[in-house]
Amino acid sequence: MTAGRSGAGLFFAALLAFALFDLASLLSPRLVPLVPALPFPAVLSYALLGAFALALAFLTGTVAAALRARRLPPAGELVRAGFTLLVVAVHVALLVGAARR
Repeated sequence: MTAGRSGAGLFFAALLAFALFDLASLLSPRLVPLVPALPFPAVLSYALLGAFALALAFLTGTVAAALRARRLPPAGELVRAGFTLLVVAVHVALLVGAARR
C-alpha cells in the first residue's frame, strides 16, 4: 500500500466518522425513546473521539511524509488536509460552544 492510498483511506475514515457522529447526534433525541438502554451520550463521545483520532492520524501522516520528502505534499493531499483541519476546527468550536452553555 502506498502512502497516498493509506492517507486517502484515513481521510475518508475520519470524514465518515465525523458524518456518523453528526447524524447520530441529530437523531439521538428520536432514538433515545426507542432504545432507552443504549447510553447515547457515551456512544456519541466515543464516535467523536474516534473521528478526532482518525483526523489526527491522517494529518500526522501527511506532515510526516512531507517532512521526509522535504517538499510539499501533492495538491490533493493539501486539499484533504485543509478540509480535515476545517472539519476538526468546526467540531472543536461546537464542543467549546456547547461546554459554555
